[in-house]
Amino acid sequence: MIRILLSLLLILPGIVVATELQVLVTTSDKRLKAKIENDLKIFAAASEPKLTKERIKNLYDLADEQITETLQAAGYYNGTINSNLKNNQNNLWIATFIVKPGPPTIINSTSLIATGAGKTDARIQKYLVTPKIKVGSRIIHSDYEDTKEQILVDLNAEGYLRADFTTSTIEVDRSKNLANIKLVINTGDQYKFGEINFISDRYPDSLLSRYTPFNYGTPYSIDKLMQFQNNLEGSELFSKVRFDPIISDNPKDLYVPIDVRLTSKPRNRYTGSIGYGTDTNVRGSLSWLHRFSSPAGHKLKFNVSASAVRSNAGMNYIIPGAEAATDYYELGIVGKIQKFDDKYSKKAELFAKKNMRRNQLESIYGISFFNERSHLTSFLPNKNAVYLLPSAKWIWTDAHHAEMYDYGTKLSLSMRGGVKDVGSDNSVLETIITAKHIMPVDSKSRFILRGEAGAISSNNFSEMPVSMRFYTGGDNTVRGFKYNSLGPTDAGEVIGGRYLTILSAEYERNLFEKLNGVIFIDSGNSNNKFASRLGTGTGVGLRYNTPIGNFKLDVAKPLNIQNDWRLHLNFATDF
Repeated sequence: MIRILLSLLLILPGIVVATELQVLVTTSDKRLKAKIENDLKIFAAASEPKLTKERIKNLYDLADEQITETLQAAGYYNGTINSNLKNNQNNLWIATFIVKPGPPTIINSTSLIATGAGKTDARIQKYLVTPKIKVGSRIIHSDYEDTKEQILVDLNAEGYLRADFTTSTIEVDRSKNLANIKLVINTGDQYKFGEINFISDRYPDSLLSRYTPFNYGTPYSIDKLMQFQNNLEGSELFSKVRFDPIISDNPKDLYVPIDVRLTSKPRNRYTGSIGYGTDTNVRGSLSWLHRFSSPAGHKLKFNVSASAVRSNAGMNYIIPGAEAATDYYELGIVGKIQKFDDKYSKKAELFAKKNMRRNQLESIYGISFFNERSHLTSFLPNKNAVYLLPSAKWIWTDAHHAEMYDYGTKLSLSMRGGVKDVGSDNSVLETIITAKHIMPVDSKSRFILRGEAGAISSNNFSEMPVSMRFYTGGDNTVRGFKYNSLGPTDAGEVIGGRYLTILSAEYERNLFEKLNGVIFIDSGNSNNKFASRLGTGTGVGLRYNTPIGNFKLDVAKPLNIQNDWRLHLNFATDF
């Protein structure tokens, strides 16, 4: 027993005393120091649980070469390294590296040349202007490799699928600390779109081909392919869209057939929403959308919405146009009830529209026929009105998304009019112009400017129903005022005007994560004289951003009348 204990005591020190390693890197550049430590194998080995002195010495012998490679990759070709490895009595190994990078190596010249079929392609020339490798800047190997990779990506995106570098060199003059870069890329031939093979469980090629933004033989382009995908996804017909381009092994076969695999959405979609606004109180909506497989691509939509001031119920039938991604026709019938204060309107309307989108411009041309029974004031009798109104609307949108905010510009012009005794009780022309501009100030704040102007021309404006008069005031027009409370009056009751003016400026800044604060000023009015006095309100508010819109809480006070502060709650999107 005593012999066993003695044996354990003899071998215990060998178990307890482990080999440890400490690595110290010293240099004047903190980023370079971190890069050296990341590349050094001996630095990583310091955290290994079982080290031997042989492994430590082997890694130490490799360290100077690894540091030299890191220095050169960072653009330092004349650096010096002072290395030392020592061991103390506690089996602790200490490796030290004192690194002096020396002067940086500067890019003296760059030569980027394209050869092959694409050498005269203007698009290719712009890709050879590379911001990462500029004359006068320090040569960084990762920037050089990134440049090569990006050029290949750009050329592939333009259809040069076999592009490759025939020359790619960095020549370094260490005595002068200068580098000369030479890149020569052979673009090869430009590929073209081949046959499109649709693999769909429901819809025929006759419909699907109308979403294709290119023809057979069009130069192959990733942008065109992405547009094709966006067209199919935007149709609301498919839950999944997958492209499989087929590139031939034969370098002389320049056509790229594409298999398009489509998974259809369910034939029926049911949606509902509930919300609250100061103007509307509680509001809600229900809708049902049915997608037809025959006639292919046609849709039928029923929608019901209700609030304290507005209620609608309607049916729309949607027909895709010849360019199905951008054009469609819409036939519909809708019933509308509007009531606020003593005003009341009950309206039944039939309409037909054609919608077209060309890049940033959307055009809507239509015609509507409605019968409206309205009650304008408490002392006037109900009136029936019938109007047949051709209409046109143009919407131009340039919207962008940043990390935190949407920004951009949206402009619209709408016009509708009718002629007396040609389906309309009176001759009328209504014109409305709207503008909204969101301008970033910095990464956490932006300005929001909006304006709206409208005019109604009629020789018998007094006979216009409620729906063809302008009202303003409330959550979305002039905050600080009650809903539709601004406008000309008759016996103290607002009766709506023939002119509309709304101006607003708002500054928004992020406060915490998705919570933003705003300060704003709104001005506006509806009146019967174009240059009448505007009501103005100002205040502060909060915004909480969600993926589907912004919850808005504003507190505002009118400046030119003796009214108290007014609370506004709403939910909306930027564009």
